[in-house]
Amino acid sequence: YDDRCTWIMLPPSVTKVGDMSFYKCSRLEKFIAPGLTEMGVQAFAETPKLADFDFSGPIKSIPSKCFYKSGFVDLTIPGHIKDIEGNDAFRECKSLQNVVFEEGVESVSGARVFYKSSTTSVKFPTTLKSLGEYVFCINSGLSSVEWGGLEYIGENCFSGTGFTELSIPSTVKIVGGFGFSQCESLTKLTVAADSIGSFAFYLMPSLVEITIEPTTTKYADGLFHTCKGLESFRFPDHWKTTGEQVFESCSKLKNVDLNQIEVIDRESFHYCDGLTSIHIPSSVRKLMPHAFTGCYYLESVTIDEGIETLYGSFETAILEELTIPASVKW
Repeated sequence: YDDRCTWIMLPPSVTKVGDMSFYKCSRLEKFIAPGLTEMGVQAFAETPKLADFDFSGPIKSIPSKCFYKSGFVDLTIPGHIKDIEGNDAFRECKSLQNVVFEEGVESVSGARVFYKSSTTSVKFPTTLKSLGEYVFCINSGLSSVEWGGLEYIGENCFSGTGFTELSIPSTVKIVGGFGFSQCESLTKLTVAADSIGSFAFYLMPSLVEITIEPTTTKYADGLFHTCKGLESFRFPDHWKTTGEQVFESCSKLKNVDLNQIEVIDRESFHYCDGLTSIHIPSSVRKLMPHAFTGCYYLESVTIDEGIETLYGSFETAILEELTIPASVKW
């Protein structure tokens, strides 16, 4: 709780600082400890002016809340720190703008590491492969990422960030559930990641353009749930099912090309008020329950020969006429 020191230098013989060692040192701006190998929980928490920290010592990891509410503006994580394992390690660093991970850093396994900070840009090296849950969640200014060798993005990792355009490359293998949800400024999205978790792009009111590359082969339910600005979508050639709730509550969705889809899953277009017509092509074999429930203005449905299973899916539509193909068995 020292409120006098502005800088601290420790000799190389000091290798460890314990839990809360410099907690709430309110005027501390600079810290040098060339021999430091280990830091305790909350060692530098709530040091709002600490912007210059010597990471040159043989530090291997950063523990929980170590720099919670500290004063970093530009932060470089050196390569000898293999993992940021501590939850909330840099949480709520309100001055933090740019984060660079140098070659050698391998993972950020802790949860909420940069949660509610003010990060605007992040650079990942080729060595860093995975991010944990909520790592950059609610960084509303974050709009620039260099992906490096990143392969795994944890649940809610980038939810509530400030992207306006986002391109997830094929080097990313897995995007966890809600990974980029609630990015309210995002207008254009390109996805090449191999696997996308449930509700990964949930609640994006400004999203109007989506491109799914052929490399994206695995996807879960609710991908674009409540993307209220989206007006049209063409399913990729290689997708065979829509996924449940994929466009639920997308109230402006007007034009849908089902392409090679074989199964329209449960509640796929639940409460899509903007749909007035839909064409179900011959590739579709199953139309699951409640697929179009809540589409109150749906007045035209064309179903091609080929569909075999037709569950109750148009309960709230205002259809005057519906022709059921001879191929329907159930």
